[in-house]
Amino acid sequence: MIQCTPTVLDLPGFRISADAEAGGRITELFHHPLGRNLLAAGEPEACLTLEGGQSFAIAGWIEAFPSLEPCGEIPTLGHAWRTPAACVLRGQRLLSHWHIPGWRLVRTIRATSRTVTAEYTVANLNPDPAAMLWAAHVLFPLAGLAHAELRAGRLLPGPQCDLQALASHLEDVDNGWRIPAPRRCGRSWKFFLPAARAVVLHYDDATLTLSTTAPWWGIWLNLGAHQTACLGIEPTTAPTDSVSEVPTPLVGNGRHSIAWQLQIDLLGGMPA
Repeated sequence: MIQCTPTVLDLPGFRISADAEAGGRITELFHHPLGRNLLAAGEPEACLTLEGGQSFAIAGWIEAFPSLEPCGEIPTLGHAWRTPAACVLRGQRLLSHWHIPGWRLVRTIRATSRTVTAEYTVANLNPDPAAMLWAAHVLFPLAGLAHAELRAGRLLPGPQCDLQALASHLEDVDNGWRIPAPRRCGRSWKFFLPAARAVVLHYDDATLTLSTTAPWWGIWLNLGAHQTACLGIEPTTAPTDSVSEVPTPLVGNGRHSIAWQLQIDLLGGMPA
C-alpha cells in the first residue's frame, strides 16, 4: 500500500491532518493541550476491502456525498470518500476540493485553541436539477466517554432501527435524550434527530460540543460492527440514507450552491 504524506494544519491548539488520497479523510484532530486525537483511530483489522482494491476504514472523519446508498454490508457512501481530494493549506485554513462527476464539494477547516470549524459548499454541475445527500461522518472513540447528550425531543429511525428498543437504552432529560453509558447499549444503532441544538459528548478529560447549520444529525452508535467501536456524530442534509427520499433537488449548471457548517467546541484539557 502506498503511504501518502498527509496535509497538516498545525496550530497552537490543534493539529489537523487530511489524507488527500483517502478521499480527504481527516485522520487527526489532535488537541495539543489535551494530548490526544479527538477522533476514533482505525485498526488495521477493521479496514474493509472493496471491489477494485479500494478499502474502507471505520475511523476519522469522512465526507459521504452525493449519496449514502449501501452496497450489501458495506456502505458506499457516495463518491467523495473514495475520490482523491485536493487538500491545500491557505494561511491558517485547510481547504479540500472534490471534483466528482456532476458535482463540486469544498470543505474549509479553521481552528482556534478550543474550536474546530468546517465550512462546506456544494454545487450541482449537472445540466438538470438533481437530488443529493451529504453527511460528514465524524467518528469519536467510546473509550473515556461517560455519556452523550442529544438535545432534541424527536428521534427518527435509521436502517433497521427499532425506536422503542432504542429508547429503552436512553434517558429522557430536558426535552432531549442522554446516552448514559454508550458501551452498555447492547447493540449498534443508527438514527436521526433535528440539528437545531447541539450534541454534547462528556469524556473523562474534556467535553465536546458539536453544533451545525445542517438541518439534521445522524447518530451512529457502533458497538462492534466491522471489529471496531465508535460513536458517529454526522451532520447531514436529510434524515435518510437513501437519496431517493430527498424531496428537493439542487438547481443544475452550477448556478446555485448550498452551504453549511460544523463546529466542534472543546472544554477541558486546557492549562490552568
